[in-house]
Amino acid sequence: MTPTGRQVRIEAGDYAATSTEVGGGLRDLTYRGRSLVSGFGEDEIRAAYRGSVLAPWPNRVVDGRYAIDGVEFLLPHTEPERGHALHGLVCWDRWQGGEVGADRCSWRLQSVPQPWYPWALTLTVTYRLDADAGLGWQVSARNDSADSAPVGLGVHPYFVLPAGVADDWHVVMPAGMIRGVDGPRLIPGERVAFDGVEAPIGLRGKSFDNAFTDLAVHRAALVDDVGHGIEVTWGETGGWVQVYTGDGMPHGWHRRAVAIEPMTCGPNAFNDPAGPPLLAPGESLELSVAIRVV
Repeated sequence: MTPTGRQVRIEAGDYAATSTEVGGGLRDLTYRGRSLVSGFGEDEIRAAYRGSVLAPWPNRVVDGRYAIDGVEFLLPHTEPERGHALHGLVCWDRWQGGEVGADRCSWRLQSVPQPWYPWALTLTVTYRLDADAGLGWQVSARNDSADSAPVGLGVHPYFVLPAGVADDWHVVMPAGMIRGVDGPRLIPGERVAFDGVEAPIGLRGKSFDNAFTDLAVHRAALVDDVGHGIEVTWGETGGWVQVYTGDGMPHGWHRRAVAIEPMTCGPNAFNDPAGPPLLAPGESLELSVAIRVV
């Protein structure tokens, strides 16, 4: 019994990927034998949410506190150094295996009601490789409860290029708004205008651990000086994307990988003044993400 559980490897053309029973996550993704993501070993405990499926919320719930219909809940502080609940509840659950083929596989989890999240969900994650289109990564949640449930989804890959570190790379982020963060606890702040354009933004001297929205297209990329790199696209339900330049990453990975995390909701969404993202009984939410070499 390893920290990552059962492994499923899939291949198509020059692409190969491995997903894991623990967390239903993405452990590695390669193209012509070269790593596209900062992965981890079969015998390692996943650090920094590498390749995680994020549910029933992505990003942070500030102080781990939220309220639904006047009932207050306190989530476990899974980011204890900052005092927040980070990236959901399912990253270390053992998922059940589903469809397996040479180029595809799926995992399924029945997430049971808990004192801090008293709703039942059925979660499914599917991985499909295509020789031309790369990796398709689909996450869905169905509310199996009698009441509406707060639900958000996301995925958390960290990308790497063949040479250099974040200071040598560029990010393409065609967004009109960026969510600021306040202080060392990274409490989500106000939305401010961001002049996102299709032209790559050099990361030398720049640090991001921010969410972007008002997206011109649901696309981001991490590229080198000549535009070679990795493209991420996602479906219309993904109205937000988090970009993290890896500052302070443990185990010698400081600014050696860049996370691009499509999300169906923004940071601290369970406390959004406009109301949390609610999923009605029997309804489903889906996030579809594609990753390919460019």
